[in-house]
Amino acid sequence: MSAWWELLKKEKDVDLVLPRGKEMVLQAEDKEYERGLLVKLMKNGGYEMAYWYDKHKPYPIEVLVDGKSIKKDAKKVVMKFHPELKKSAGSTEQVILREIEKEGGALGMKNLRKVVPDEQDLKSTLDSMVRSGKVFIHEDGDIYTHEPDRDVAKGCECGHCVGIDNAFDFLEKKLCPAGKAAAKRKFKVYPSAYANGWAVQYCKGKFRKKKGKKK
Repeated sequence: MSAWWELLKKEKDVDLVLPRGKEMVLQAEDKEYERGLLVKLMKNGGYEMAYWYDKHKPYPIEVLVDGKSIKKDAKKVVMKFHPELKKSAGSTEQVILREIEKEGGALGMKNLRKVVPDEQDLKSTLDSMVRSGKVFIHEDGDIYTHEPDRDVAKGCECGHCVGIDNAFDFLEKKLCPAGKAAAKRKFKVYPSAYANGWAVQYCKGKFRKKKGKKK
């Protein structure tokens, strides 16, 4: 390996530089079994990977993507390289803002979950955005990128119209006891904008189990 690659490793804190087009055999630090990975950096920039066991040939293994099992006996996995996604997707905050703007400045939580499927990422990002005043959450759970004119909204006491500073307190007061209790059980962080929005929907009966009809 050239001195240039060695320098790159030191500057970028890289453990291994993969040569393009060559399959590399990586072995696990395991005293009981001989196993590891077969990894190839393809010409198009993607990666082709396989798990090996005993022999340096693809061995069936379960593959999970974002925590979800895709296949129980996969032999080869290809990760495609799309550098344009970094530019177009951006951070979770940018994705949220872009989606709300596309809908005219307001968006429901149900639609937002479609573009940010990672629940934990969505919760933490929304909480941060609410506290910094980048978005406002109405008591019905809708998310806005603007705060309405307080003079126009005079007399309205909803969490959206009173402004972000009072939104949490307002929702706490308006929530039914059952909704508060359910939110505290469901969410690790409470109160929060996300948890309160969920509790509002609970109070409206959205998440409650329907009782069977009496004969």
